[in-house]
Amino acid sequence: MESIMETSMQKYDKNFSNQNAIRSTMHELLEERVKMHPNREMHVFVSDNERLNFVDFHQKVVQLASGLLEIGLSNGDYIAIIGHNHMEWPLIAGATRAIGVTTVFLQTGYPMHIIGDILRKTSCKALFLTRSPVNLYTDICKLIPELSSSTSGSIMSNKFPDLKYVVATDINHQSGTTNLEDLYIAGHEDTVKEASKLVTLGEIYCVLMTSGSTGPPKLVKFSHFRMLNPTCGLFQLCNENEEIKFVCCGSMSFLDATFQTQVCPLLIGSTCIYPKADAFDCKKLLQSIHDERATHITLVLNWLIQLVYDPTLSLYDLSSLKAGIVTGSPIPPEVAILLSKKLNIDVMNSYGLTEIFDATGVIVQEGHKSNTVGKPIGNNKIKIVDESGHPVKSGEEGRVLVQSDIAFEGYFDARKTKDVMTPDGWFRTGDIGKLDQDGYLTITGRMKDRIIRSGLNIYPFPMEKALLSHSAIRNIQIVGIPDYRYGEDVCACVILNPGCTFTVEDIEKHCVDKLFVKSLPKYCLEFDEFPKVTTGKIDRKKLREMAIGRITVPTVP
Repeated sequence: MESIMETSMQKYDKNFSNQNAIRSTMHELLEERVKMHPNREMHVFVSDNERLNFVDFHQKVVQLASGLLEIGLSNGDYIAIIGHNHMEWPLIAGATRAIGVTTVFLQTGYPMHIIGDILRKTSCKALFLTRSPVNLYTDICKLIPELSSSTSGSIMSNKFPDLKYVVATDINHQSGTTNLEDLYIAGHEDTVKEASKLVTLGEIYCVLMTSGSTGPPKLVKFSHFRMLNPTCGLFQLCNENEEIKFVCCGSMSFLDATFQTQVCPLLIGSTCIYPKADAFDCKKLLQSIHDERATHITLVLNWLIQLVYDPTLSLYDLSSLKAGIVTGSPIPPEVAILLSKKLNIDVMNSYGLTEIFDATGVIVQEGHKSNTVGKPIGNNKIKIVDESGHPVKSGEEGRVLVQSDIAFEGYFDARKTKDVMTPDGWFRTGDIGKLDQDGYLTITGRMKDRIIRSGLNIYPFPMEKALLSHSAIRNIQIVGIPDYRYGEDVCACVILNPGCTFTVEDIEKHCVDKLFVKSLPKYCLEFDEFPKVTTGKIDRKKLREMAIGRITVPTVP
């Protein structure tokens, strides 16, 4: 498998990593795809029973772009979009990029004051609401009290002086909003074409929020060029001569889904299939693969665990699946074995961040290397340094730095960009890891997740990996608990398999020869499920708060 991967990586490097590989803007690539396969489906929203092929999608994008120009939006302006996954999301994104308007992708689930801060920072002239969640309009009215008494296009808000339009559809189209359907204007193709000629590869296409699982989200800028020329493991798993049908489970407000749903169709002509508008649903994922004959999937580890342990897995015909990508966390060996046995597909575990796409990748069936997150992909470089910034020896732990000529343009707040970039252009990931002699990266922890007990640095991942091999445990997260005597203590939060029990004593027995005894958890709490951020990743910050609420720790006498 390694030789196959190396061949794919060489092909990827040649075709996609060269800065001169993509010379067209995203809208120009859409026009090229329309000519190549106009009748191929581009977007399929299963729950909404809505489908658009490339030619129909292009037509609606041009009509919507005409409407955006009509209400005064133009190259260099900012708009924002918020809501769940529906057809209007990729259409709005397609229309804005056609005329050089930058789109800020907002995530649902955040407090409205954070959404408001982002709208102010980016000086958005319009805010677009998708059809769900159904209470979205009510929430926006709390943020913009003037909305309900305004008329379409004439919002006068003291908090948001730049905001003139709130555009909505379906149930969220209420008082003060502009109906999205009214912005589809036919017969102005030439006007859109002239506007699209002014758009360059270097212009900012979108602004994305980081996941915010460890703190307030940062705003990450991507130009057309950097969105179209990513180092992404997907290309290593795709045969460009075959039709690719990609199942997309994550919110389109996040990088992985943005890339899969808006970039991949333009680069490889793929079809995007959306099983459900909001939260991840394993049954709907399986049914969508079965019905739509999907070929590729991307999942975060938490979803993958649900998939491989689903008792109904064998009831679905998943034979169309060829490959998948798992992001967010390394795949524990036990889960990788189950995945290989039950799905029999190539799966790449990729490591990256919102700022740098996929930095490394590894095929999980590669044997002993599957416990790593792989080698750098494309032009990416990885190095491990100590706290002083000096490189460490092979096999030694340190801070993970990444260098890539196609990473993000920077944060919206330039001061934050300086905080994460070294003077010579290396990105500080915030992760702890090590490189072996073959150049494979192993992530051993994250600086923000580090637990310090009596001066001992403890990182959750090695412990989680060791404990996940216990037959009683379906999922586990390790968090720090405040303790005045030690600074912090260690708590294991577990989801158990049916009929199983698990205690701190079981941890000690299972890990006696696997982990440093002084790092073992003092507490063990059982959960039915873990809180998650909207990407599906586990919200460690919230889980820690929940664990603290269930534990009585000694207070200072």
